[in-house]
Amino acid sequence: MILRDPSQDKYKDAQILKEQIDNNAICELEWCNEPVTRKKGPGDKHLCRSHQIFQREYGNFGRLDRPWTFSKKWHCDWCGYDPKKDSWFESQNWDDEGHKNLAMRNTLTGDHIIRKADGGSDGPLNIQTLCQNCDSKKTALNHDYRRKSTKEID
Repeated sequence: MILRDPSQDKYKDAQILKEQIDNNAICELEWCNEPVTRKKGPGDKHLCRSHQIFQREYGNFGRLDRPWTFSKKWHCDWCGYDPKKDSWFESQNWDDEGHKNLAMRNTLTGDHIIRKADGGSDGPLNIQTLCQNCDSKKTALNHDYRRKSTKEID
């Protein structure tokens, strides 16, 4: 998969752009108040330009129904694992750089620090990046597999 060069993007159709400007359309991510992008491409009706480009850098991994995917980093916040420094990825025969990046990205997950079921938000301050190993440990340690945490009653 080859990622597009954002500088080659075309401007949106004038009618669509006028409607968005008239409606004061802003980025749909809850923590962002930037205007919707003027460029065509994935997310152009819902995202500001920086999040539209960020979505492309992830190979469309960022999704509007999963806003925490927009704040993921390339390393685990707990153990520091960085798939870009993992020699295993260099030793494989990938179709292209996009395929390799997707495989590296899949070793990491965007994790809520405070689960939504317990009142946490999808905002960037409540999201951490964990490798699969640390995510499993956190799930077991915090009983994240339960539907909702129960508080002890005195």
